[in-house]
Amino acid sequence: MGVIATALVLADDDSTTPQGGTGAPTRGIADVGDTAPDFTLPTLDGETISLSELRGRPTVVNFWASWCNPCREEFPLLAAALDEDANQDLAVVGVTYQDIQSDSRAFVEEMDAVWPQAVDDGGAVAQSYGVRAIPLTFFVDADGRIADRVIGFSTKGALDESLATILPSERDGSDAYSSQRNQRTAASGAATAQAVNTSTLPNGNGAPAITSRTLSASAAAGSTRANASSPPGRRSSG
Repeated sequence: MGVIATALVLADDDSTTPQGGTGAPTRGIADVGDTAPDFTLPTLDGETISLSELRGRPTVVNFWASWCNPCREEFPLLAAALDEDANQDLAVVGVTYQDIQSDSRAFVEEMDAVWPQAVDDGGAVAQSYGVRAIPLTFFVDADGRIADRVIGFSTKGALDESLATILPSERDGSDAYSSQRNQRTAASGAATAQAVNTSTLPNGNGAPAITSRTLSASAAAGSTRANASSPPGRRSSG
């Protein structure tokens, strides 16, 4: 049809938002203000991770797949944020979505991602979060509540805006925060002056971030195909 997807990858899902309450839904869309659904999953490196283990820490839960091109833009941004905000005890957890594990491992190695990558075979966790398009990222505060929900951030500024909802007030984009972060960066650079910096960031020309509010409005208007493509057929999870 001549439509090239650069922002979203939609999946078939007829889940509906649950009525009432503020707890974690079992179906539908986990949204801002909900308790983030807990999960315990194996990881690509053979370990196990539970979201509840990270309670008390600001946490980013990122649903992704190796066949998702926008995910490729996000990984360097997440890596940079994890490094910059290490002293804020920031945690990042990836959750693979409808992917082949060998492909996921290859992608993680290629992107040099060091954070845990949970394997959601069967899609139960994705369903509990209402994942219907990827990349989908949840920003969970230290109390376990979802503070922001974003589909497809492609710039550092967009990620910083969402991180500000879960990190201490220092991480608010203010001049004071910028000064503090610059001081930390300078100190780190001085300590590793001879190290080679191999991190890369996209040039910012990607599609703009789409928030849960935008997605909800779009869904209400019946627009579920904008900027969308389908995953590459039925994929094995083995």
